[in-house]
Parts: sequence; structure tokens; C-alpha cells
Amino acid sequence: MTLVRVRRRGDRRGQRGLTLIELMISMLISSLLIGMVFSIYTRMSVGYRQQTLVTELQQTLRAAQTVVLREIRQAGFLIPDGFRTAALADTDPDVPPLSIINNADGTGPDAIRMYFADGTLQARVLGLADISAFTSATVDDSDGFEVVSRAVLVNPTVPLDTVNNDGIAPIATFIACVVTITSASAGVISFDANPQCATLKTAHDADGATPQTMIYPFIGRSYRIDPTRKDLSVFQQSPSGELIPDDWSDLGIGFTDFQLTSRYTLAAPGADPDGDGDLLRDWYSSENQELGHIDYPVGAAITHLGVSFAVRTYENMNLVTSATTPAFIDDSNVTATEHNRRGDAPAIALDGVPDAARPDEHKGSHIYRWSSSVVDLRNVGVGR
Repeated sequence: MTLVRVRRRGDRRGQRGLTLIELMISMLISSLLIGMVFSIYTRMSVGYRQQTLVTELQQTLRAAQTVVLREIRQAGFLIPDGFRTAALADTDPDVPPLSIINNADGTGPDAIRMYFADGTLQARVLGLADISAFTSATVDDSDGFEVVSRAVLVNPTVPLDTVNNDGIAPIATFIACVVTITSASAGVISFDANPQCATLKTAHDADGATPQTMIYPFIGRSYRIDPTRKDLSVFQQSPSGELIPDDWSDLGIGFTDFQLTSRYTLAAPGADPDGDGDLLRDWYSSENQELGHIDYPVGAAITHLGVSFAVRTYENMNLVTSATTPAFIDDSNVTATEHNRRGDAPAIALDGVPDAARPDEHKGSHIYRWSSSVVDLRNVGVGR
């Protein structure tokens, strides 16, 4: 006999499936959760990316500071009084070892030129050929000097072993001229013609049996922000110090400002235009620090250089951006644009300002960082 079990309707309650409404609600809740997780992940990813870009900004600042400050400290080494080149006329002044071009491109950033001798390689000049043709010089060692490279011949106007009556050596001044090497071997270094070295030859011949003239590799450097590519804010170097026209090379992007300031020591206490309470030393931050400017501190010795950079992210930022550009003036000083340690560039408002109303280097949404350092000039002014 076959028994048939009859199920009651109540026995099927535990086997019910989801209704369409319950399924839709579940899908909605799941979608919201997934959306929240995705949103959190996206924000974390963007935040991490932005933090990475900011870290790269700091590294960019440190790299620029390291390169530029190191060479500024060398400016004027063994040529503190400047030098002569073949391109100069007899009536032209010597090229200074350090010069600043304020507001170099007419839109704010400055530029700098510096020159120095490389003391890691040297040779004593034993004899000089006719300077008017400048064919060659006999030296005690010609090894290491390279053809086509520049060299500087240096002769102190006061013998290096001279001391005053008080037993203190006087501050030496130097005659220097720059030449291009055409050959170097067997104790003879040949150059291109440079009649501007005539004064140096006269000083060398006067040294008699103990010649003081030395020859060193010559280093020139210039730095600026490229005026033709403001949208990229390209920081550039001229490896010849602009002695070779248009030899600029790119070092980095995102540099929106480059400010230079100069501190001078006066011969006697004077006014206090920078408002720092020091009547003997004053900061200059505008065109007044340029040699030949009407307000240039003639007779004062430059002792320090202020170097400031402003950089921005090279990508647009989504979460946090800077409301203004860095300010390189001290608003508490009434002569901040003329006498300030950090520069003469005020902040530029960005928040709420459309790109069309901004300079090219400040268009877009970016984060800005800046740095400012003071360099002791070891080889020019009173420091030499």
C-alpha cells in the first residue's frame, strides 16, 4: 500500500522567495553601499595622488635650492673683482662676478648671473706669449685642461705673501681675463686671441722671478624662468653664464617665481630703509640692487644674497587648492617692495578669479609651495 503525505499550506511558509519589491530594495541598498565605498576609495586615491604631488613639490624646491645656492656660494672665487673677455671694448668695465636682473622678463621673476674659477684644477703660468695675439702660455702642468673649454687667467695685484705693518694680510684684488683653450699638452696651453689680457700680462711680467699668475677652469652660470613658456613655468640654466648666446637648458617645470635680494654693508652707519634696526646693513629687493641703478648702494659691499622660489603642482588639483600665490614682500614694512629680504613680488589672488583674468603661469587649480634662504657670499664684498 502506498501512503501519500498531504502537505498543509502552513508547511510551505519557510520556503518563500523574495518578492520583487524586496529584491529592488536590496539592490538599492547594495548600490548605495557600493557607491559609498567607491566614493571613499576615489577620494582616498585622489588625496593620495595630491599628497604625492605636494611631496614632489618639496623635492623640487630642495633640488633647486641645492643647485643654485651651492653655485652662489662659489660666485667670485678667485675673480672677486670681475674679469675681461675678448668681446669687451677697452673702455668697458670688467664683467662682475655676480649680477642680478630684477624683474627680468617684465612680469616679476628675477634672474642671476654668476662666475667663478674652479679651484679643483690649476696650473702656475711660467711665461706668457704676446697677449695681443695670445698664442700660448707655458705652465707647470697642463694636464686636465680641455680643448674648447674656458679658462681664466688670474693675477693678484698685491703679492699673495704680502702683510701689512700690523702683520695682517691685506684683502687681495685680482686681474682676471677669460680665454678659450685651443690646445693643451706638454706644459703649453694655447688660447684664442684676447687683447683684453694685456693688463694681466703687464702684471705677470712685473712679477719677475716669482710669477703670481695662475690658470683655472672658468665656470659661468645663469638662472631664470623661461619668459616664452609661462604656462609651463620652466626653470632654466645657462651653463656659460650667457657668454654663449641662447644656450639655455631646462631644469624643471612648475616654477612660478624666482626672487633675489641683496644685503649690503655700508662704510658707516646710515638710514634704516629695511626697518630691521641695523643701521650698517640694508636689504635691497627691487631694481635698486642692480649695478648702475640710480639707487644702487655705491661704495657698499654686498655680503648676503636672499634666494626665494615659488613652485606649483604641474597637474590641476581637485580637492584642495591655494587661494593665493606666495607673497615675497613684508607688508609691515612701508618700503617692502624696495628693501625686503624675500623679494618684491606681492601675492596674487586666485580663489574665485577665472583663468582668463590670471597670468598664464597661474591658470588652473594648483597647490603652491615656496622657500626662502639667505646665502653668505664668501668670495665677493667683505667676505673675500
